[in-house]
Amino acid sequence: MDGRAHPGKEVVYDKAKAPFNPSRMRPRVSDKVLTVNVWAAITDKGFLAYHIYEGTLNADGYMDILQAKLLPAARKHFGSKGQWRFQQDNAPIHTAKKVKAMFKKPKWKNVTVIDWPPYSPDLNLIENAWVQLQRKVAMRSPKGKENVKKAIVEAIAQMNKEEPKTNYFHNLFASFPKRCQEVVDNNGFPTRH
Repeated sequence: MDGRAHPGKEVVYDKAKAPFNPSRMRPRVSDKVLTVNVWAAITDKGFLAYHIYEGTLNADGYMDILQAKLLPAARKHFGSKGQWRFQQDNAPIHTAKKVKAMFKKPKWKNVTVIDWPPYSPDLNLIENAWVQLQRKVAMRSPKGKENVKKAIVEAIAQMNKEEPKTNYFHNLFASFPKRCQEVVDNNGFPTRH
């Protein structure tokens, strides 16, 4: 999403020509840059959990989010004894020793952690959800940091509410086997996703 598609609004990257990092949304409203970061987990039913924060996330903050947001939401969704898989890329905060150690603790015994390359937009389904979320936030034309945060919360709620009608998340997850085959067919090179 850039200023040409939505005048006055764009995603600002950390460095020039850096790959898109889905865990960071930085809408620009007018000439003022607002930094708002979003961590989220999705299922085939919609956003499972999310957390909006400012500043840089370190391993301790990441573990706090997983324990406060992800674990309770996953237990509610999958059941306290249900087995589930958690996909994360291999960003440094995800692969920190203390994060890996946390996943070995008893309260995480029902979770299988799937490591993932940091830049694999063809297969990382949340990349697609970020694009949809950004569009819905931009449509609200929020002004000011608190309004951007409010717009994110509203957009997530809207996407979850619309899911039974649109099947957006369901179809996203259903596309995964086809995406994998396209990557194989393209010898690991980018696909149409």
